Order: sequence, then C-alpha cells, then structure tokens
Amino acid sequence: MSAVNIEKGLVTTSPEDPGAPEIRHSHSLFRHMKEGEEKSSLINRIEHGEMKSPEHIVIHQTGGPSAESALNTYENKKDNPQGVGAHFLIDKDGSIYQTARVDQTAYHVGKTKEPHEVTNSNSIGIEIVGDAKKDANGKIVFEPLTPEQEKSAEWLTRGLGKEMDIPMSNVRIHPDVAPKQENEANSARPFVQKLQAEEAAEKAAAAQQASPKNGEMNRMADSFANDTSEEAVKKHPELAGAAATLKAIEKKAEMDNLSPEQQAIVVERARQNIAENIRKTEKLPEMNLVEKHEQAHGATHSQEFSR
Repeated sequence: MSAVNIEKGLVTTSPEDPGAPEIRHSHSLFRHMKEGEEKSSLINRIEHGEMKSPEHIVIHQTGGPSAESALNTYENKKDNPQGVGAHFLIDKDGSIYQTARVDQTAYHVGKTKEPHEVTNSNSIGIEIVGDAKKDANGKIVFEPLTPEQEKSAEWLTRGLGKEMDIPMSNVRIHPDVAPKQENEANSARPFVQKLQAEEAAEKAAAAQQASPKNGEMNRMADSFANDTSEEAVKKHPELAGAAATLKAIEKKAEMDNLSPEQQAIVVERARQNIAENIRKTEKLPEMNLVEKHEQAHGATHSQEFSR
C-alpha cells in the first residue's frame, strides 16, 4: 500500500499507511533569506511557476555522492544559476526529501528527445542519490540503487500516482526522455516495470469485470442454464440460436431411441455445455453452424448410452 496526502503542494504520509517512510520537507524547500531581505520574497529557488496538472513522473539519479551535495547544488546560485532541481530527493538510506511543491514546475527534464510529450511543465521529478563514475572504457556508470532507495522510490511513485491520478505507464526513466547519460537510473527500471505490470493487470481485471458485454453474457448464460428454453428466450431473445441448438440435440436423442431418462441426461448436459460456452467465449450459438456442431456432440452422447 502507498498512501500520501497532498495539501498546498506539500506531500505527507497518510495515516492509512503507518509503515510508510517519512517525507521530510528539506530546508531548501524555501530559500534561505539574507539579512534584510523581505519575507515576501521567500520563494523556492527551484520552483518556476504553477503546474496545474502533472501527467508524468520522471526518475533521475543525481550523479553525486550524497543528498547533502545535491541540496547544496539546488541552493547555490553560482553552481546552479538556472535553478535546476527535482521535486523529491531520495537518500541512500531511503530518506525522502521534498524539495519543491508538486503544484509547481521544476527544471528537471532538460532538453527532451524530439518529439516527446514529457516536459518540465507537466511532470514530477524524483532524484535518487547515486554517484556516477567512468569505467575502464571511459563510459559513465551510475551506482545501483540501495534496497532502501528502491523501496522508498517505489512507495513514493505509487503513492503520487494514486493521489495525483498519474498512470504508472507515464513513469519514465530520465534517459528515455532526455539525451543525458544513458545509464542514469537504470537500476530503477525493475521497480518501474513492476509498477507498470501491476497497473496493467489491475486494469485488465477491472475491464473484464466491468465489461457490459461480459455481464450481459453471464446473465444470458445463467438464464439458459437454469430456465426452460422458452423462458430463457423470452427474457433474452438473443438466445434463440442456443434454444434451436438444444432442440436439435433433443430431436437427435429421440431419433436414437434413447430412453426418456437418457434423453433428459443428454439434453441437460448439452444445456450446461452451451451455457458454459457462452460464458467463456462471450459468443452466442448461430442457428445453423452451432446446431450442426452440437448435433455431433449429441450423437456422441447417444452412442454412449446405446452401448
């Protein structure tokens, strides 16, 4: 379970999720004021205007060794003149810092791959602390997420998605959006793919359960299995083909000179088979094709009783 509350852009852990990690509102959420500055200018350096409806979540890695180094960069005008930063920062021990309000734009995406629907103005950025170094071949390699980081990042991503109505299919790894370091946050892919698979399975199950066609087919199948053919067709005229199929099987049983008891067994078995087929395939028997098919089954049943 992942449950968060959002008020005025600030995210807190919901009481409904007692085992959740704490979300800390870092000191960089509001800019440190120099002596003599007016309080009205208390604005976060990395917030850049209102963001009305976030549609995406982008997972990053800092490329630095610690949360402190990332926070210092956020606040430092000299090193970060454009006010680049993300909405959240996850330290190596799993601690979560909120560094910008989620109703405000943060400059975290950068120059996107063209064309791309993900931008600074429609996405939430989650930075995960992770150093980046060159390997023996000169390729930039990011250190993997710690288990604590993966747990917190998964929890936060799921919670934000539910609370802000952002589908998990809209969760991206930064290199998939912008041409930065291709290995950035690669170790976050497993939990992102897990969340996306969970959501896809939930949607498929809900769609099947809520499908009007599925519900109506189940009602028709139940009626055909439990009512007489005449009653079933009266309730659902679409069952005329199924009723005709059952009637053909009944006639075939009579032609095979089965006893009344054997005929009743054959017809009832066919009735249940037709009803189950309607449930499974969501298709109704056609007058001609299905009659021939079921007649063949009826002949088999008759032969069994005549042995």
